[in-house]
Amino acid sequence: MSDRDTGPGKEKDKPSPPAQQPKGQGRAVAVDRKPAPMPNRAAPLPASEVHRIPVSGMRAAIARRMHQSQREVPLFHLEREIRMDRALALCERLRGEGHTVSCGPIFLKAAADSLLAKPELNARFVGDAIEVLRRIHIAVATALPEGLIFPVLHDAPGLNLLQIGERIGALSQRAGAKTLEAEDLAGASFTVSNMGKRAVDRFTTVVLPPQAASLALGTIAMRPFVQEGTLVACPTVHATLSCDHRAIDGSQAAAYLEELQLRLENPERLLTGLRLGTT
Repeated sequence: MSDRDTGPGKEKDKPSPPAQQPKGQGRAVAVDRKPAPMPNRAAPLPASEVHRIPVSGMRAAIARRMHQSQREVPLFHLEREIRMDRALALCERLRGEGHTVSCGPIFLKAAADSLLAKPELNARFVGDAIEVLRRIHIAVATALPEGLIFPVLHDAPGLNLLQIGERIGALSQRAGAKTLEAEDLAGASFTVSNMGKRAVDRFTTVVLPPQAASLALGTIAMRPFVQEGTLVACPTVHATLSCDHRAIDGSQAAAYLEELQLRLENPERLLTGLRLGTT
């Protein structure tokens, strides 16, 4: 552009000054997107608003074990509904012969014998190997006012129904009296939890390391059931198996539940070592 292009009222073109931008724009701004940390403890409340229950040694131990399980063990759960009419009939038959037998020992015998048939669930994950245990020791979840405790039924498959009932009764009595010995609580390879007396239909359990599986049994109740294409009312139980996926896969867990169902629906298989009428 020449000087002739300029004159009164005209100015040479000048570059526009840079637009003023709000502070912080035009450059990367670091934004802290981390959520505020949650407090580890609940905020204290006035003493008049709470009833404070000190954590006992047992409750603290339970909390540590449960936290360890939830933190370390990748769990999965499988459930199966199982008919119980023939198992209940077996209980009545045993009572008729003077034996005090509930479905608790029947569940434990079926669980133990199923582990004998599918030993891969009687295992533990030890980091560089899966160890399948040759002996089957079943922990029985037992509720006390202070919390859960797990007395152990050692070498469970070698016991008959009546022996299981006697041992569980003795362990439960000693647990209530707080006279359990160290060996009564040691060596469990599998856990059975039965909430039938609490009218709980179904539930899941945690797996207590180093065990690889646990079995939860709900209440026996009359439920709709399809039998040979016909809908009938039948007593059933929901059995839920919880497994450590590092040691057990889904097909192994399903095979165990099949064995459990086979025994509970055909309870004469549980009479090994027991001669009715002479025991």
